[in-house]
Amino acid sequence: TGCGLIALMLAQRYKALNVLGIDIMDNAVCEAAENFKSSPWNDRLSARCIDFNSLDYSFGKFDMVVSNPPFFTTALHSPDSARKAARHGVNLAFPDIIRRCAGTLLAEDGRLCMISPSDAGGDIEFNVALNGMYVQRRTDVFTRQGAPARRIMWQIGKKACPMKHDSLLIGSDEYKLLTSPFYL
Repeated sequence: TGCGLIALMLAQRYKALNVLGIDIMDNAVCEAAENFKSSPWNDRLSARCIDFNSLDYSFGKFDMVVSNPPFFTTALHSPDSARKAARHGVNLAFPDIIRRCAGTLLAEDGRLCMISPSDAGGDIEFNVALNGMYVQRRTDVFTRQGAPARRIMWQIGKKACPMKHDSLLIGSDEYKLLTSPFYL
């Protein structure tokens, strides 16, 4: 969960949602807990120091798992262990996230929503199919008009449905409309 920003955004957008933010870094969990406590949605937010790979059944099945995982795999690793864990897929890789969600974490109608670098698209689609799941939505994210997509936002589920494939340009009117509820 890092500082808890995405968890806070989910609580703001979905009024009936209870959000559990997890992170392997104690200091991040403390920061997220403080941010949760200071928010108007504090009764629906909690932060725990838990490794995603060892998350157990005590929390039940999840309706949604949202992840902005560490996804640099080939870039030079930082000598700082916390920075390396936050940025590189050393402890948590896309196949692990997909496999855990397909197997034990998601409810039957549950969704996995995550972001990846655009060059990971083929690997993610392969792992989704390998685990009997389906890409329900794919949004290619562009930082500049005419440039290649930099990121992909995914919605993956256990149920097949027609996949929606769209795109989003950072800074566009559509982007501003989408993100404006979160600005102070």
